[in-house]
Amino acid sequence: MTNALAIIEPKNRASYTPAEMRARSILSRMDSIAAKLKNLEDDIRLLWIDFDNLKTGETILGCRTKTHRC
Repeated sequence: MTNALAIIEPKNRASYTPAEMRARSILSRMDSIAAKLKNLEDDIRLLWIDFDNLKTGETILGCRTKTHRC
């Protein structure tokens, strides 16, 4: 599944407001964040299984549940 963001802008746009510049900056960095998370996906899924298989009293980095770590 691809989570691509499309930026649709009017042609011949002379300048952007500070809010538009901020939004453009965030959007331009989202692909990078998504790519990094995609690289971690398999490890994150395995970690969730590790949490599901913890025995009573065991922790992972001091956490007993995956929601506690998140």
